[in-house]
Amino acid sequence: YVTGIVKVTKKFQSVMIVALVSYMVLGIGSLIWAMFGGGGEVPRLDLKMGPTVAKLVAGLIQRGAVSSAHDVSDGGLGVALAECCIAGRIGCSVELPADAGGADSLHQLFHEEPSRIVVSFPPEQRAKVQERCTALGVPFQFLGFVGGDTLEIEDVLEVPVQVLAESH
Repeated sequence: YVTGIVKVTKKFQSVMIVALVSYMVLGIGSLIWAMFGGGGEVPRLDLKMGPTVAKLVAGLIQRGAVSSAHDVSDGGLGVALAECCIAGRIGCSVELPADAGGADSLHQLFHEEPSRIVVSFPPEQRAKVQERCTALGVPFQFLGFVGGDTLEIEDVLEVPVQVLAESH
């Protein structure tokens, strides 16, 4: 299982989420559940897709195709993006998927699910990354770009990386 952060270079990078098609179930123990209370389901684990995603990302890292990788399990996509920005000392600009099964931005940002990984890569590697995802049957979504000094999630938030780092 691939976890952690590989430091992002200061070059302009693409960002893609390599993930299962999201079930958008707010799981027990998730940040959003802790913030707003209530019940929830345990996030589903696909015992076939999990190892496939890990193999995919490990292979892309070994081939030098990706610049960074971070799991989306603990705190969801919003936390993963913030941690990547802090670790790399660089911002990113992303757009949440419009086709998220009716999930609002809060659910998209803080939904936790196993086997979801955010990766960044140089633009010239995009075709290779997409090709590997397709070859292994791993659903993926292009989200945006790495660069600048702000974490920007279109129509949701814009926070300087320095503020994120001081708050972390």
